[in-house]
Amino acid sequence: MLARPMCPIANGLLSPPEPRTTGRPPGSKDPHELIIRLGRAAEALAEDPRDANFVQAAATFRKLEEVVRSHFGYEETELAEAIGYYLGAI
Repeated sequence: MLARPMCPIANGLLSPPEPRTTGRPPGSKDPHELIIRLGRAAEALAEDPRDANFVQAAATFRKLEEVVRSHFGYEETELAEAIGYYLGAI
């Protein structure tokens, strides 16, 4: 059993970041919030490795993966012209 959470935010050593409202695809979740939730889910799983905690950590991880993939897909689409321009010069 852990004496205290390993996640600095869950442990109170750091404050969670302010939610961002720009730079993300419309309708996407805040990846920072999902990272915090994943840290908390991992702490719960480390303290009590039962199925319910594993399911929660896995679901949060899958959502974070979805958001990150979506974000990079959005960035690639938005920057496609610039990427093509600069890659052509390399």
